[in-house]
Amino acid sequence: MTVVCDTSSLLLLARADRLHPLRALYSTVVVPDEVLQETRVQQDTPARDIQAYMEHPHVQRMEARDEMLREMEETMGAGERAAIAIARDLGADLVALDDDWTMNGGAKKRDGMDSM
Repeated sequence: MTVVCDTSSLLLLARADRLHPLRALYSTVVVPDEVLQETRVQQDTPARDIQAYMEHPHVQRMEARDEMLREMEETMGAGERAAIAIARDLGADLVALDDDWTMNGGAKKRDGMDSM
């Protein structure tokens, strides 16, 4: 199974020291380039943990295609837009978001993928 993560979901997992269990749950964890850029701005321990987590072989860094990003709502942040665009593009099983857009039903079971 493949999961695509946005910044806030990775930061929450890092703060709870729960990045590594993703390996047991998903064969591939995709992190958009935009998410990595957002975490580099933050110089705290969770952000550094995410950077270190990127070295694991089951974690893939990916850039969202421009045409996919153009289809996304401008009200979302760059990391959220990229995560959803990549998840759609890959046909990922899950996109991990922690934002109002998701909580209000924007991505719940859409295009055959779940959001959490």
